[in-house]
This record gives sequence, C-alpha cells and structure tokens, in this order.
Amino acid sequence: MNTLLVLAMVVPTAQAITDIPYREMEGVDAKFHSLDIYVPEGEGPFPVMVTIHGGGWRKGDKRGSNMREKVALYHANGFVLVSINYRLSPAVKHPAHVEDVAAALAWIHDHISDYRGNPDALFVTGHSAGAHLATLVAVDEKRLGAYEKPLSIIRGVISSDHAAFDMLARLEAIPRTETAFRSILGNPGPVWADFSPITHLDTDKGIPPFLLFWTTRPAAPESNNLFLNALEELGLAGEGVEVETTHAGMNQFLSKPDNPYSDRLFAFLDTILHPTTP
Repeated sequence: MNTLLVLAMVVPTAQAITDIPYREMEGVDAKFHSLDIYVPEGEGPFPVMVTIHGGGWRKGDKRGSNMREKVALYHANGFVLVSINYRLSPAVKHPAHVEDVAAALAWIHDHISDYRGNPDALFVTGHSAGAHLATLVAVDEKRLGAYEKPLSIIRGVISSDHAAFDMLARLEAIPRTETAFRSILGNPGPVWADFSPITHLDTDKGIPPFLLFWTTRPAAPESNNLFLNALEELGLAGEGVEVETTHAGMNQFLSKPDNPYSDRLFAFLDTILHPTTP
C-alpha cells in the first residue's frame, strides 16, 4: 500500500467542533455558555490555547475578529485553539463574566483530552476585555476554586492591550472612568477592587507567568507597567512589550505569523513548555 495513503488513514485531520455547551443556566441564551474547539492535524496531545474575545465586556463573540487567522497561526505552531463566549453587560455585571470564563476553563481542563488536547499544557489569552478576563481568572483563585481547580491548571497568560489592572487607580487618574464602567461594575467600591487583577496578586497561589502586550493608548502603558512592577515585587514571572500600533491593530499583529510580536508570543510559550535546565 502507498505510504502516503497509509498516513492519510491513520493521522487525524484538522477539526472544528463548534457551539459546545460548557454550562447551563436558566434564562440565559445558550450561545453565551458555548465554546468552539479547533484541533490541528496530527495525533496529539497538543498544548491548548484558550482565547477570550474582547468588546468592552458588553459585546463580541467567540467567532469574531481574526478568528480564521488565529486558528491558522495556532495550528501551524501545534496548538489546539479554543474560543469561548461569556455573558455580557449590561445584562450582567461583574463577577458574571469571569465566573463564566472559569466555568469554561474547568470544562476544558476536564474534557480537552477528548479533542487531542493536553490538559496539562493549558494557556489563556485575550484581547482588551478578553485580556482582562484572562488575567483575572489566573490570579483570583476563588473563580476556578468554585470548580475545585487550582490556578496552576493555567500554565501561562498572554494579555493583549487591556488597561483594567487596577480600576481604583484608574478611577483616581481618569474620573470619567466611573461613567464608562458603571454598567459593568456599578458604583465604585469593593466590586471595583475585586474586578482589578492587581488586588489578587500573592506569592502562594500558583499564579502563572504573564506576557503582556500593550499600545500607547491612554491608560494602557501606566496600567500594564503597574501590574508588571507588582509581579516583580512579589517575585512572580512577567514580561511586557509595548507595541507601536492601534488597539485593533494589536489584535491583528497577534493573529499573524512572521512578525516580532507573534514570534515573541510563541517563544514565551515554548520556554514554559520546554524549560531549559541550567
């Protein structure tokens, strides 16, 4: 029998499995609690990247911006890509968004091996509001803890241009922030602190390494550097890159091959997956 024909018969092909429910909630449209899984060709098990869409916590969808390019990029680098939906404001406020993200991650951790993914090589990324949620679920242990999952199930986080690391500091610097975020957080107070990833940093939680990308748009450099400095002070792993592009352009850069930013992203992942010994 022809060797190529044998390989075609035994090597699994790429797959897209869409609209998988990860939780059920009465009165909530099922689309908000669904995810899509994109599996590359090959036997696996493959490392897994979970991507969380942006849209200001108010809009967006798991099949939104640049998804075709992202699938091609992650498949070319040997990753399963999972894209998730979550409930949106103003129908819900914090912590509903991050609770959904945690539910999705718990489901993925339990089931991704059925899709040739490796649950021990699970990463999270997002753009804008999605980056905030990727960050928050990786530092606030009570969200995954609701599913008896430790933060250590997340091996690393890639954040793309969000500026909500410390909302109380942002409110002090930019008073109009209160109006912009009221539909997501309500009035300033403890909920704003709980929404802020910097509030949850500590040394003994198993917080994963971070790679932060940001643009020079208002509040982004200050917020990202504040978070990086807080990680460094606690001895936690984090690195950052400022990119000369627009907020939307950042999402495009990180969806395409052969540029220094996607190269940096996959180098970061590789150091976690294949650490060198001194």
